[in-house]
Amino acid sequence: MTSGYLPAADIEFTGSQDWMLDGEQNVAFLGETAAETLGIPVTDDTRNISIQVNGADYSIIGFLPGEHVFSDSAVIPYRRGLEIAGRDNETQVLIKTALGAGSQISAVARTAILPATPEKLSVSQVVMHNDLRGGVSDQLTRQATWIGAFLIILTVLLIANSMIVSVTARTTEIGVRRALGASRSAVAGVFWFEGAVIGALGGLAGAALAAITITGVAAFNDWSAYLNLGWIALGPVLGMVVGIVASAYPALRATRIHPAIAVRAD
Repeated sequence: MTSGYLPAADIEFTGSQDWMLDGEQNVAFLGETAAETLGIPVTDDTRNISIQVNGADYSIIGFLPGEHVFSDSAVIPYRRGLEIAGRDNETQVLIKTALGAGSQISAVARTAILPATPEKLSVSQVVMHNDLRGGVSDQLTRQATWIGAFLIILTVLLIANSMIVSVTARTTEIGVRRALGASRSAVAGVFWFEGAVIGALGGLAGAALAAITITGVAAFNDWSAYLNLGWIALGPVLGMVVGIVASAYPALRATRIHPAIAVRAD
């Protein structure tokens, strides 16, 4: 193969001499399974490590770790392989595309590679499951982020509305507090504290419900549940912050109530 095949196939490799696959030197990358079979240690120092291919010595320039199609193979430069095989009528070209662009690329790939006789080439689409899984995961993450942001905004509005109603209902109480010497900041602090408690309790309830739901779904499907305690603990903290933010306007409104007017209010 040439050097571009490894990154196109998302195959990790040790060493930094993959460019040598584009030359004609007797070099090779060795898969971990093949190395184990041959009794060759997988190491970063590949000096004085070689194998024989078709009676010729090939210096090892790196290893191909992980489970993939070349794990039990030796990968040599394309030109050296062509000399051994004597022909390239079964050569494969791997083209890495963005997710969803495979059909458009496959429609023009043959003409781009072999414009004179494109009919000699056949095209097949190969889906990299890791890329597909990553794309789906990214989309779900974005959707969850937007939904979460919408729910937080809705929660802020609901708490703020509840606190405004509370301020209106407790106008007389606020007036008495102010008449007895309570400062504006002390009055505001009451509503800040109530909002923080409401938010923290809501966050705690939400985190507990999420943990129970994840555990229940995992048990029902015979999966292994993974719960990040840090994210679960973040629920009450986030709820408290949301509660404090939502209480800002009601607390400010409470501080503007004049004691004399509040005491006379029904």
